[in-house]
Amino acid sequence: MDILPTQAARKTGARPRTGIERLLHPESVAIIGASADPGKVGGKVRRHALAFGFTGTVFLVTPGHERIGDVPCYPDVRELPAPVDVAVVCLPAHRVIPAVAACGEAGVGAAVVLSAGFAETGAEGRRLRQELVAVAAAAGVRLLGPNCLGLLNVERSLALSFSSTFEGSLPPVGPLAVVPQSGALAASVLSRLARRRSRGVGALSGRRADLPAHRRSRTAPGRARRQPAHGAARRRRRDRPRYAHDPSKQRSGRAARGRRRRRDREMTQPPTMFDKIWDAHAVVRRDDGEVLLYVDRHYVIEGSFHAFDRLRREGLAARRPHQTFGMADHYVPTRDRHLGIPDPEARAVVELFGRNTRDQGIKAFDLDDPRQGIVHVVAPEQGLTLPGMTIVCGDSHTSTNGAFGALAFGVGASESAHVLATQTVWQRKPKNMRITVSGALPFGITAKDVILAIIARIGAGGGTGHVIEYAGPAIAGLSMEQRMTICNMSIEAGARAGMIAPDDTTFAYVEGRPHAPRGDAWRRALELWRELPSDAGAVFDREVTLDAGDIEPMVTWGTSPQDALPIGARVPSPAEVAEPERRGALERVLRYMDLRPGTALSELAIDRVFIGSCTNSRIEDLRAAAAVVRARRALVPAMVTPGSQLVKRQAEAEGLDRVFRDAGFEWRDSGCSMCVGMNGDMLASGERCASTSNRNFEGRQGKGGRTHLMSPSMAAAAAVTGRLTDVRRLGPEA
Repeated sequence: MDILPTQAARKTGARPRTGIERLLHPESVAIIGASADPGKVGGKVRRHALAFGFTGTVFLVTPGHERIGDVPCYPDVRELPAPVDVAVVCLPAHRVIPAVAACGEAGVGAAVVLSAGFAETGAEGRRLRQELVAVAAAAGVRLLGPNCLGLLNVERSLALSFSSTFEGSLPPVGPLAVVPQSGALAASVLSRLARRRSRGVGALSGRRADLPAHRRSRTAPGRARRQPAHGAARRRRRDRPRYAHDPSKQRSGRAARGRRRRRDREMTQPPTMFDKIWDAHAVVRRDDGEVLLYVDRHYVIEGSFHAFDRLRREGLAARRPHQTFGMADHYVPTRDRHLGIPDPEARAVVELFGRNTRDQGIKAFDLDDPRQGIVHVVAPEQGLTLPGMTIVCGDSHTSTNGAFGALAFGVGASESAHVLATQTVWQRKPKNMRITVSGALPFGITAKDVILAIIARIGAGGGTGHVIEYAGPAIAGLSMEQRMTICNMSIEAGARAGMIAPDDTTFAYVEGRPHAPRGDAWRRALELWRELPSDAGAVFDREVTLDAGDIEPMVTWGTSPQDALPIGARVPSPAEVAEPERRGALERVLRYMDLRPGTALSELAIDRVFIGSCTNSRIEDLRAAAAVVRARRALVPAMVTPGSQLVKRQAEAEGLDRVFRDAGFEWRDSGCSMCVGMNGDMLASGERCASTSNRNFEGRQGKGGRTHLMSPSMAAAAAVTGRLTDVRRLGPEA
């Protein structure tokens, strides 16, 4: 298998830039939160980017300006005209996480966070960092601290190390160091970037011979060299533990020993399902823990144009185009489709997607294809997703496909380009986590309620650094479409992926689909797939257990999926929170959501309802919602967006479209729609929406929009009552 050198290197003799080199020597930087005020952090970073001679391209991202000086500004990182290697985020804490998520959607490889909120040492600071790490992992964005950019001699009191600010193990998203809004420190970021570009990789490699002459000495310039130690001092130094002077090296040594112990343990204990799939796809294992994985399926969407552009620049072609499939879903309109795409920028992206896939010989389900739809709906219904596969896509909710017993996760633009060129991807192996849901689900409880209850229990960072396997009688009793809902939102718990062991329910769903094996190939596949579930006695790094009987219909009240409560609960009060940091954060969330402490969730009036997204837009979801609205009328504007055109036609054949239309709902075409606030499908500022999507961050469905996540039946109940409602009160026919 030819992995290195690449085709470009073989043709020209020049080695193409790797993903790491893009971070070490960025050619383009986006300053998110750039300011015209030189006294603000964004203004200092912008000013020093120019003053210190950074030779790459600098994009300014700020919604408040059209230009700063003679440099144009862009309102959103996703609207930049060219790919960006590194984003410097100079925003208040409550805006950082949505910005990092947007960086992932824009294909930005890494982000430097300059925000005081993430440097707080209390419980609120830890919560913010956990949520940031979870979102960055889901978005495929590496979080870089000042040391990663070469700020080697800054004030240590301003740069908090990872181990002292985060409770838990290092997640597979690279190092994290957060920096307060210090003028001196922020001013150094891009000047150091400029110096790195001129020095080369070795300048920060840690090898003393590679350093500039004035830094090879152990003595700083202008200081006298320390005299040799004698007697007791020498003995103390001799007996001191190795690397005692350098905590970072101590941590590195412990991590290496931990990796070795873990590998030895894995070789002797029964494997989990994740272990089996990982080991079967491992091509190369490096001493630092990175593993080169073979990729069975690669799904590309319109936002993958950065990856295609990189292939084009380096003169590469897709190595195995028959294992890559394209789906147009994010930028496509969901109404008046016969009129084309009205937004010229969205139209250009969709047209570019078509050209990219055609040029590389990749099968694409584009706008004119009768099978078009959301990537995580189309892939399973076409039989592209199969048990035991490794699957990647430039979308964080690729974990949906784990419902089939596949290892599926999102990747960034540089990783997507690597997969296109080599059919492999470098990853660090996550830990194993099992969440067992015992018992049977009560009446009115759906998979969406289960996953929201799980996230509320373990938190938005509870799965960080892990792949979650969902197990137990309640999970085994779910249909495949419900299992996809569970695995879809694993990312919202911070996990790298979510998985459910394949069984007869899985095989019955897959059999006969267009890309599923047939005949003897099907029989051989079944034999292999039945060996995938975790062996008896397999040990997981973490275990969590929930009782299905305790789960009630869930809704979110805040700006994170972990802010979920049963519909019968009340809005939490900041007065009940002891820690000042967490109390302040809760107050900010309630201000944004316009909620009063103690208000019953069932009393919250809503302005709009959205039923759709890769979480809940399949035929079973539409049937559940239609059962609630049948013979009723929506009291607020409501829309239904099927997950694919095939789902839409099946629903129309069953008469579900008439049920929704008779109730006053809009019946749309397939696409991501209001889940990501595209093509005009978005909330107005201040609108409150009952949504079946997966994220409720600030501005997720439109600037100033307020999102409450829930199941399709709960969203339908909200539509016909005009407020958040316990669907069980509408009767068993619902």
